[in-house]
Amino acid sequence: SSASMGAATVVNETGAAMPDKYQSYMRATMRATAESHGKDESGNWRRNPLIAEAMVDERVIVPNLCDSGKVLTLTANEAIAQKYCEGIVDNVDEIISQKLRYETYTLQEFKPSLFDDIAGFLTHPAFQALMVTLIFGGIFMELKTPGIGLPSAIACTAAVLYFTPLYIDGLAANWEILLFVIGIILLIFEFLVIPGFGIAGISGSILILGALILALVGNVNFDFDFVSAADISKGIITVISGVIISVALLFWFFQKIGSKGPLGRLALQADQATEKGYIGVPSELQEYIGKEGLAATILRPSGKITIGDRQFDAVALHGYIEKGAGIKVVKYENAQLYVIEIK
Repeated sequence: SSASMGAATVVNETGAAMPDKYQSYMRATMRATAESHGKDESGNWRRNPLIAEAMVDERVIVPNLCDSGKVLTLTANEAIAQKYCEGIVDNVDEIISQKLRYETYTLQEFKPSLFDDIAGFLTHPAFQALMVTLIFGGIFMELKTPGIGLPSAIACTAAVLYFTPLYIDGLAANWEILLFVIGIILLIFEFLVIPGFGIAGISGSILILGALILALVGNVNFDFDFVSAADISKGIITVISGVIISVALLFWFFQKIGSKGPLGRLALQADQATEKGYIGVPSELQEYIGKEGLAATILRPSGKITIGDRQFDAVALHGYIEKGAGIKVVKYENAQLYVIEIK
């Protein structure tokens, strides 16, 4: 009877929104559980299967007990009257001594272990929001700096701490973690290969956000029938909070770089002014303006040219220039030679 009542409690919370296929399964399970108690000497069920079905299906009517169109919920006294409860006790000791008939026993209470405490800490929404902050902050800092360094290590560590406890609890599935990895790859591809921020960057961001949110809810693939709106809202708020915090911290960080204080050491303080002789690009290529030569490769529009015995990178100012055609340097801009074809 305790198993039946426990199942009924779970279903009552979400029964109104359950698809019929799940209700059918629960009706059969509840009915079978009630029937497993068998019949008494008079041939009557010890646990009425109709009452068990009414606990999970509002369409089941039990005469003189449930005809309101709602799932059946019994009080303790009603459960005793309907033989769905063995009795009422004040504590566990009464159950053991009066119902189980044990005179000598040892009662052991469950106490959370260190592992349980750590798992609870790692799955706390505040900690998860912090991990999201470190993930996005680390990814952005790594994409803005050359090489692989501390930001990528922080982002990877935060991702492991975020997904591992959720994976152990059965919330994060393999395909959700794969979505996260694909999103990271798309972002890297967008920043390092494709100029600007386009389809790859937007798709990567959506996949990362979606994977982080889905890992927090108890969906089965794309089945959200047993996921409450509160759980989805909690996951969205946790992830979005982490993103907002990471953006705010990055904005503050870049504002502080170069200013007085510990963060000032992260930026170059020397002033390399032009009047002091500092230039941003080599100036010797300006001497080749007006010089003529040959196209060493096809210029579409960029390619290589040969002037004298030296070869340079160049860009065709108008259209394409075939290999071997005569060229003339007409402009030098942004460390780049621009040429036209000599007919």
